[in-house]
Amino acid sequence: MSESNEKINTLLTELQKISGLPLTLASSSETNLSESVAEKRLSELIDLCKNADERNSFYTNFLSGSLTDEEIELGCAKYHISMNSSNWSVYAIGFKNPYSDIVTEILTGLFPVSKNIIVRINRTFIAIIRFDAPEIDEDSERTTAMMIVDTLRSEAMTDAKVGFDRPVKEFNKLSSAFQNAVSAIKISTLFSLEDNAISYRNLGLNKLLAKIPESAIEEYMEDEFHGFSFSDLSTESTNTIKTLFDNGLNIAETARALYLHRNTLVYRLEKFHKESGMDLRLFDDAVKCKTGMMLNELLKNKKKY
Repeated sequence: MSESNEKINTLLTELQKISGLPLTLASSSETNLSESVAEKRLSELIDLCKNADERNSFYTNFLSGSLTDEEIELGCAKYHISMNSSNWSVYAIGFKNPYSDIVTEILTGLFPVSKNIIVRINRTFIAIIRFDAPEIDEDSERTTAMMIVDTLRSEAMTDAKVGFDRPVKEFNKLSSAFQNAVSAIKISTLFSLEDNAISYRNLGLNKLLAKIPESAIEEYMEDEFHGFSFSDLSTESTNTIKTLFDNGLNIAETARALYLHRNTLVYRLEKFHKESGMDLRLFDDAVKCKTGMMLNELLKNKKKY
């Protein structure tokens, strides 16, 4: 075997280790490439793959907030990132299980590399950075997030949650925006929220309660509810209470939503009153119950996750 052939085989082996794909090179008569040109192209491809991994590592470390200002500037210079782009936005995509390669292929199709950067944070999180993005409002951000969720569900058969925060004017602030987007997904999971496109800015009380130490929540639950456990509520009772809250404590609207006679709904509420000491027709008791149900869900999921 010639020295050039040995070099080509070494390069193929190295490329196989990087890509995880079994690779062979067709004969020069089939490719119309000389051995020296083939060797050069393989070397360039290896450099490109290594550079892509290094670039992804830079973005991952940057978004996680682990780089200094000097390291950020050096990375931007190395990877030709213009820090002067007028508008930046970032979406965090979270998966319950490790995502497959088809997911990144679909996202690349949705977000062309000319104005977007797809970052593989780990096996359950992906970030999409959009630069020179047009001025967009929250409805547009949510539309984009829902488009990601729906496309991955229909084309990759994969469920995902997408978190987002407001666009930023400076590259350095993307890190904070991304961490808020990740927090939105985690808070949504902790409170079992049904929405899969989550704005960090709209999490309201959920965001506040998620910051309370677990020991303080347990103390509050014991002091306020005196041993009453929301976890012991039947599915029927839980659904009745949530529907009442969704309808602004309006008895008639709640009965209509549940397809119940008004008297049946009143009976359920009086039964809950006797069990818990809370009359949900009274505003203060309704607020207390709503808070208790949210904290109970938070504690349950913190133990689970």
